[in-house]
Amino acid sequence: MSYQAKDYTEAIIANEHWRKCFSPSNNMRLLDFLIERQWIPSQVSINRALGELKFRRTDGGSTKQDMQNAVNAAQRNLDQVIAEAAAAPLTRAELREFESLSPISLQRAYWGDDNSGVNSFAVRYQKAAREFGFKIPARPQIEEEQSAAPSGGTLSVEDYRKLPAREVAQRYSRDRLFRMSVDQLIADGKI
Repeated sequence: MSYQAKDYTEAIIANEHWRKCFSPSNNMRLLDFLIERQWIPSQVSINRALGELKFRRTDGGSTKQDMQNAVNAAQRNLDQVIAEAAAAPLTRAELREFESLSPISLQRAYWGDDNSGVNSFAVRYQKAAREFGFKIPARPQIEEEQSAAPSGGTLSVEDYRKLPAREVAQRYSRDRLFRMSVDQLIADGKI
């Protein structure tokens, strides 16, 4: 089977990247390229061809503007998801669950692993706070953990090697003193 221009047309029209560099001359060049190579008509093929041909944008936009548009779209999507989660009336089971949680459990469920407070539990709990007076838990403080180092603030190679990799990664991201000690061991060529 030999692919012709008509075989590529639908995939080209549907490609969002192509819209940014469309012109009649670019269209002919893209079609000639695809027909010559006989790539399967698909979004992957179109994107690959656009990458190789390196067309200049004709839509007057910029990468910065594209990034801002993507951020705006993501924010609209998040707002919509939050509105949908908050729309349903609170159930008795939810209210009982909220009442039964210990302060620590509530804080963990509300703020989540990423400490953002953007999750369905938090949305529902915010609704309970507005409607029934529940108190929003304080955001957990990321405490600088005591490093495995002696009080002098330096970490020995032996202490570092005793720690599991997962703990090293967690502490490195959260504990400034631990991170500085690890960075110093790396700088000294000890690890």
